[in-house]
Amino acid sequence: MSNFEWPPGSQTKVYSPRLPRPGPLLCLALVVLAVYVLFGPVKNYYVQWSAIRKMQAAFLAKDYGEEFRQLSLLANMGNVDSQGYLGAMYWRGEGTAQND
Repeated sequence: MSNFEWPPGSQTKVYSPRLPRPGPLLCLALVVLAVYVLFGPVKNYYVQWSAIRKMQAAFLAKDYGEEFRQLSLLANMGNVDSQGYLGAMYWRGEGTAQND
């Protein structure tokens, strides 16, 4: 068989290069990324849940200053209901400084 014949005969062994395996750092990075994607929003939900509970307790105790702070925190996080309640508190003048 000459060097210019193609396809090679059935007796000729053809070797393909072995594909490199991903290293342990790549696997670790993928696991960390998956954990962050799956459990990252949990922290935000916990913070909102905690602020809602504190806001409800302040409302029952008629502590409008604390209720205003918690509603402001929730409104800044993008909670639409809290934005509405915060607007109502502004409308009623609860938890804000009084104008002279």
